[in-house]
Amino acid sequence: MPPFLGVFFFASVYVKSQTAWLMMSGGNRWRLYVFIRRFYQFRAVYLAVLSGIFYKLSFGSLLLRPRRQGRHPQGLTTRCIRNVEQKPVRRETVQRISGQIAVSVLVVMGILVMFATLQRQLIYYPTVESEAELLRAAAGTGLLDWRDENDQLIGWRSHSGNGDANRIVVFHGNAGYALHREYYVTGFLAQKQDWDVYLFEYPGYGARSGKPSEAGIKAAAAKAVKLLLGSDARPVYLAGESLGSGVASHLASLFPEQVGGMLLVTPFTSLPDVAAQHYKFLPVRTLLSERYDSVAALSHYHGPVAFLLAGSDDIVPPALGLRLHDSYAGPKWLYIEARAGHNSLTFYPQADWWREVSKFLTAR
Repeated sequence: MPPFLGVFFFASVYVKSQTAWLMMSGGNRWRLYVFIRRFYQFRAVYLAVLSGIFYKLSFGSLLLRPRRQGRHPQGLTTRCIRNVEQKPVRRETVQRISGQIAVSVLVVMGILVMFATLQRQLIYYPTVESEAELLRAAAGTGLLDWRDENDQLIGWRSHSGNGDANRIVVFHGNAGYALHREYYVTGFLAQKQDWDVYLFEYPGYGARSGKPSEAGIKAAAAKAVKLLLGSDARPVYLAGESLGSGVASHLASLFPEQVGGMLLVTPFTSLPDVAAQHYKFLPVRTLLSERYDSVAALSHYHGPVAFLLAGSDDIVPPALGLRLHDSYAGPKWLYIEARAGHNSLTFYPQADWWREVSKFLTAR
């Protein structure tokens, strides 16, 4: 394999593996293997194209190089011989350097194209399961299925039996599926305030059809919240975890008067800001079409927002959550678990922050 192809291969594997690590929820990092395997399908295409380019620029140009002159005619001076020999050497050197520069540029462009065209596969890591299997698992935790007006499964819900209970919708991170976030149900139900907890499922996750994208997730989430708001006059509270914090922030901007409050767990300012922390050598702010701009979204909302950050988060740096917190002008509450990582926050129901968040959100 030519050296530049080896460099491209290892750089591509690095980008793929690091992004697979990015923002994954606990217990799902084993899925990295699956997505590296996917990468090999695309690697073959890129390597084939670049091999052809390398042949054209390097070996192909050799066939066009002029032959060196043979024995020099008798009687030529030393200076004349030197000039005759140097001209083709200089031309060959220019061709070789130009070819190397062109190939290097094409390698970089190939990496950029790969990043841009595969970004949704690099961002979303859904776990897919049959509806029957999920229904059995939900029954074991006491959760009911949440369906839309067409009887399509869109998530899971608890049922307090209290018609005046506070309703909160949870939007999970980029990996797994909604039923993996059952700890939000146990956490809120353990508080003094009555809660009905809804775990929303993204398109393409769990048993839901479709493919995940920012536009598709936001549209489906807005439809689900609108469905809840239409059922009665109670406000709806929102909770967003990691990627879900961008979804929750967007919904708060759409329904600023009907959203009673929000809990944002390991949130970020925008997805390009997160990517820029991990890929400083790539123009990710330009390449990423998936934005999840929470700063812009929260500028249209003025209700209470609780921020829960992991102080040792190496996936979504806590500095981004702090920046989002500082930019928010409404009532806010902040808690930083100093030693926690992105996937190791304390979620057991007896944690003090559950009580403080529940009280803060319902104080109005």
